[in-house]
Formats: sequence, C-alpha cells, structure tokens
Amino acid sequence: MTAPIQEVEVQAGDHYEIRPAKDALWMVEPQNLVADPMVVKELLTTLSEMKIVEYVKDLVTTPGLGEYGLTPPSLQYILKKAVKTPSGQLTNQPLVDLAFGTNDQGKVFARCSDENSVYSIQKEDYDKLLRISSSSWQLRNRQVANVDVEEISRVTVQSQGKTRQMARKGPYQWSLAAGSQGIVQDLPVEETVKGLCKLMASAWVGKGEGERARFGLVEGALRVTLETKTGTSQTIEFGGESRTGFQYAATQLDHETWIFELTWPLYRDVETYLAKGLGTP
Repeated sequence: MTAPIQEVEVQAGDHYEIRPAKDALWMVEPQNLVADPMVVKELLTTLSEMKIVEYVKDLVTTPGLGEYGLTPPSLQYILKKAVKTPSGQLTNQPLVDLAFGTNDQGKVFARCSDENSVYSIQKEDYDKLLRISSSSWQLRNRQVANVDVEEISRVTVQSQGKTRQMARKGPYQWSLAAGSQGIVQDLPVEETVKGLCKLMASAWVGKGEGERARFGLVEGALRVTLETKTGTSQTIEFGGESRTGFQYAATQLDHETWIFELTWPLYRDVETYLAKGLGTP
C-alpha cells in the first residue's frame, strides 16, 4: 500500500463498499452495517502481503481472461485513496484493482487491472478472502451479545424437550427455578453466563432462516436464553460442529437469523454447567 486506504469496493457474492466512519470504525455500504475493525484489518493485510506463486502468462488479452476464471472474476477488490481535486475537494480514486478467479485446474489466478499478465496465488490466501469478505454481511461487527452480567435476572436452558431455569440472586449466587432439576455450581455458572453476555463470533457463516439446517440448527437442539431485569432477552441456539472444530450457533439480530462460529471451550462450558442432564445431542 503506497497510500492510506479510504475506500474498498468489493464485487463478490454481492456488491458493497467499505468506508471509514467516525470513532475509528468502518461502514459497509449500502448495506449500512458497522464492520468489524479486525476483519477489515485482516482483509487489507491479506491483500497487501499476498505473494505471487507463479507467473502464468505475460500477455493475456481480454477475451483470454475466461480461461483463468477472470471474466467475470469471483472476487474483485478496488482499493481507493483520497485525492484532492483542483477545486480543493477530496475524492476517492483507485489505487489498485485486483481480480481473482479459478478454473478447472484448481489453481487461483490473479490480475491487476493495469497489467496484462496473469499469475497464481496461494489457495490459502484466496480461501481467507472468501471466508471474510465474499459477502457483505461477513464483515459485520462480530459482537453477538453485549450485556453486563449484573443485568441478568434469569437464564433458561432448553434441549431435547427439557427446560431448566436458573435465577441470578447476586454476584456468583444462582438458584434453580421451581420445577427445574439438577445442581447449580455458582462459580462456573456465573463465568459461563459472563462469556455469553459478551459473546463474540469467531466468524459469521450464514444469514437467514433458510440456512439453519445446513449448520445443524434443528428442532430440540440446545438453546440458552438470557433474560434481563428490564424484561429484554436474547436467545442463542447451538448447532453442529464445523470442520475446524468450532461450534455453530445462531441468534436474532435486527429481526434476522445470524449464524456464526464460536470457540469450543465456551460451548463446552454451556453443556457442562448450564445444560448438564438435559440430554444435549
């Protein structure tokens, strides 16, 4: 990068732009999403540190780009810098335009718009770009829940048709509600609930009700509802395990189902200290 980036235009699963906002934040437009700053940093770092694996062909005309999966590309990033116009106004102009594509050879190809050559890159870099930016919603801030544990009045745990409720009486003081069975261990229950209160997604992996089954979010699966003293609540549902060992989970944000990955240790604690004996799958 030869200049600070003021905008990133992305053409992938959908078309969007990432722009700086106040308080060191980034916005995803026109989707009007607050971007996760660490994801934006990871995206810019991946693009700026990416290395060429092989120079495939020095001169490729536009009709020949299809051979490399570059018409249209599967991913395209236009990084823009701020430039002052003769009238003194600032406008964003392209600094670099990168396109990525694949073909039946299983290689990943790349091309800069100001060059005629095509080269290949590491598939790991391409996979990372897909994971964090192939759709605009993947850049959403990864904060899933953000409530102080002091505001929690009750936790309801459901699994396999069974329900357990635990009421918070004070710091590290929990009791079972009437009709609930089991043993409450105050210290680990409190720490597990704290983790859920400030839950961060490891990655967003899906959005919408139609995606639920693909991630093991089925009827009777484990779910935990955090209820506050003011009457608000948030439910976190748990699904299957990802290939990388993370746990799939879902919650409602802005009246939509958002599916994400969370770290296995927190899920283990939910099973062990909140849901033990309920018949979790």
